[in-house]
Amino acid sequence: MKTWKIIFYILGIIPCTFIISLLTFYFHAGLILGYLPSFSHPDPKELSIYKDYSPFVDWTGSMWLFSFIVWLFVTIAYIIKIRIIDRNKIEWTSIIISGIGHFFGILLMFSEINEWYWD
Repeated sequence: MKTWKIIFYILGIIPCTFIISLLTFYFHAGLILGYLPSFSHPDPKELSIYKDYSPFVDWTGSMWLFSFIVWLFVTIAYIIKIRIIDRNKIEWTSIIISGIGHFFGILLMFSEINEWYWD
């Protein structure tokens, strides 16, 4: 079980890097502009800090999407293995904790902040 917990916790940290990088860029842009940006107001590519943040935001976003897919498959495999093969009780704590990061990543992906960034 310890190996499964480590896998779930690593997969739960990855979305946090995307969330932190995008929110840092968004609020840094807000500090520079004096107001929080919105869709096309201004275009994020017009900001001088865009070239500093965009590689990291893009990379962590890609890593998060990949980790989310892996997390889904690992969760399904864990449930099948523990419930059907080993007939043990499933420990939900690590699944829920790692799922929280993915949940907030999904919320951020469908938010106005991400819409502004991908403008």
